[in-house]
Amino acid sequence: MRRIGLLTMALVLALGSLGVAYAAWTDEITIEGTVNTGSVELNVVDYSGSAIYKDLETDEMVSWHGWMGDDPYADDANYWPVASASARAGEGDEADIVVSFENAFPCETLMADFLLHYNGSVPAKLYAEVTDVTGDQALIDNLDVQFMAWHVLPGYVHGEDDIHDFLGDPVDVGVQVHECDRILVAMTIHLPQDNDLMNLEGSFEAMIQAIQWNEYQEGAGFYPYNG
Repeated sequence: MRRIGLLTMALVLALGSLGVAYAAWTDEITIEGTVNTGSVELNVVDYSGSAIYKDLETDEMVSWHGWMGDDPYADDANYWPVASASARAGEGDEADIVVSFENAFPCETLMADFLLHYNGSVPAKLYAEVTDVTGDQALIDNLDVQFMAWHVLPGYVHGEDDIHDFLGDPVDVGVQVHECDRILVAMTIHLPQDNDLMNLEGSFEAMIQAIQWNEYQEGAGFYPYNG
């Protein structure tokens, strides 16, 4: 009997040293997970422009501003085209938006608008600036380029309503945009009365950037370029 007892004890010790468990109860909960990332996405919905005409019957100046392609004076022989601002989508290696200010003259502001749709799932703040101006130095020194932006209120139907009746608060430093917000951005140029600015040419680069709201650096915003 003693030998049997010693043998049983030895077997238990041997099995214990191998890490074998006896009659262990177990239970488990399984987990399946998914991960998706958010987005910061800014799209251009439409473009507008402006034009200045001379009324050939009255000699008066007539100004027009609206969505590209809607100019009622463009094909009217009674109105002589003098100056214009236009915007369109870029193609190929061009920028996303191409803006042209043609035949600008002093004391009159030419304006091109972009209707933007913010489709990002992460709230953002907008930043805009003119980064570079090249061309004749006199034009560079006197060219006043500015950005202005407004929230478009809910209820606006593009193509049916006058967007100016639906402009809400300005989008400025510290103002957030959220998914499905629409923003109207106006880009304007203005020249002072100076004979030295005739027959000059120049070009500029600019950007409108959406930055996730929690990484936005205080002080960025919609800034003018003043030479």
